[in-house]
Amino acid sequence: MKCNHSWQPTDEDLQNDLAAYRGDYISIVKHRVPMVVVFQVQSTFAFIMWRVGGLMLIGMAMMKLGILSGQRDSAFYKKMMLIGYGLGLPIVLFSAYNLYAHEFHELYLFRVGMVPNYIGSVLVALGHIGAVMLLVKANAWAGLMKRFSAVGRMALTNYLMHSIILTTIFYGYGLGWYGEIPRLAQMAFVVMVVGLQLLISPLWLERY
Repeated sequence: MKCNHSWQPTDEDLQNDLAAYRGDYISIVKHRVPMVVVFQVQSTFAFIMWRVGGLMLIGMAMMKLGILSGQRDSAFYKKMMLIGYGLGLPIVLFSAYNLYAHEFHELYLFRVGMVPNYIGSVLVALGHIGAVMLLVKANAWAGLMKRFSAVGRMALTNYLMHSIILTTIFYGYGLGWYGEIPRLAQMAFVVMVVGLQLLISPLWLERY
């Protein structure tokens, strides 16, 4: 079975992507249309609806049980963190290594390769929740937590801000750095944008 070029791109595919994303806005939109159609239609019904829907139900249950509102004691959240990370991280790391060993082959990924991460990522998320709730209950880093709270209250605005800033930096109608920045260095842009939002969001909510 021939794999989709997004999973195993040829040199020609890579050059076409570079040319498209370093072009003008209309060229980028035309290039993305097939991928977006597949993602929004096929992936929504085959994966996202069930995945996101199931996680939303879990989140609603956790809110109703008082887990997300800090009503449980610190021991509960510590166990939640240790179990979530203890079980989830090894599964996620195994999944990443296994997919790398199979060269992210699309057919293998959708048959069995993504299953460990499908489970492990949920456990890691529970570990994150336990860790954050411990910080909240301990009133640790109260100032930083307040800033993250403000970012969360402006979730849509900050999501759009991310998109506008980073597409302007990387796409052809902006600085055109697409394909120029190594993956590790790209993390610096993430840190900068998140830092900007942590600075701006509380100031905006104080005024509006």
